[in-house]
Amino acid sequence: MLQPYFAFGVPIFLVCLYLVFFYLQKKTTIHYMRLILLLIATFLLVFSFQVLQESWKVAGKTSVHTTYNPHWLWLPLGVGLIFTLLNLWLTIHQFISYSHPKK
Repeated sequence: MLQPYFAFGVPIFLVCLYLVFFYLQKKTTIHYMRLILLLIATFLLVFSFQVLQESWKVAGKTSVHTTYNPHWLWLPLGVGLIFTLLNLWLTIHQFISYSHPKK
């Protein structure tokens, strides 16, 4: 799980997927695109946290060394947290606007 291609490749793929769906959301009128963006962001957050937990678990073992600094694992976690909070906020506002339409 701490292989650099896996630990950083999956978050890079998820950010690219997020950007594709963000672009599609801007170009279409599909109402549930915000929810898809929230799911991608949440998966990025949870995956990054699992990789970080694995890093903490093997940090006590002196025989395990990675080719990168484990502090870099905080970057995808931060991006996932920002995307998740932003999309959660916007999704809640979108649901509120649907339940209380403007007159």
